[in-house]
Amino acid sequence: MKYYFKTNELVKIAILSALGGVSSTYIGYLGNVMNRFLGVPFGAGQFLAGLHIFWIILGFGLVKKGGTCTMIGVLKALVELFSGGKLGVFVILLSGVQGVIADGALFMLRKKNVYTFSIAGGIATAANVFIFQAFFAPYNALQFFLLIGLISFVSGVAFAGVFAYNVLNVLEGKEQEYSMKKVSTLLVCGVLLVGGVCITILLCMRPVRK
Repeated sequence: MKYYFKTNELVKIAILSALGGVSSTYIGYLGNVMNRFLGVPFGAGQFLAGLHIFWIILGFGLVKKGGTCTMIGVLKALVELFSGGKLGVFVILLSGVQGVIADGALFMLRKKNVYTFSIAGGIATAANVFIFQAFFAPYNALQFFLLIGLISFVSGVAFAGVFAYNVLNVLEGKEQEYSMKKVSTLLVCGVLLVGGVCITILLCMRPVRK
């Protein structure tokens, strides 16, 4: 009996879902920090929104099968939920729908290159703005809503598309050992890793409210 996903593919999906779920929890908190820094109640965190979809697109690149994005989206959301994500149960709907959108976009685009990854990543990332608007209507002005949607789309193109594609090439050994693209990709990975560690330390040091 043949199964759609092989064991090694399921392992990849599980690992990426776990990493994505934990990182998304802290990306959400970092988005709140950006909002406070810029003096806005919400919206600024959309600059980082593509990092939530990064794991979904990277997973598809590694597994190369339809349905991968949806599976990672749902599993990642469950990990985020149980690791203290600020969206609660709603994150399962949000991340699951984004996974379905990414799967659909990649299926329709057919070719698997940096352009299709960028389009799929951008659309799936921007979808979060529309989903939040549909359920909570946080944006009263159409211009502001479109601006936030555009920021989210650009973040998705950059982080979920281009960055995920470059990381995929590094993991699959397609980049030259000392190429500028490989060095810059690893540098960005290092910055994000250090940032994640710093946020974790700050959250752990935060006084508990009684």
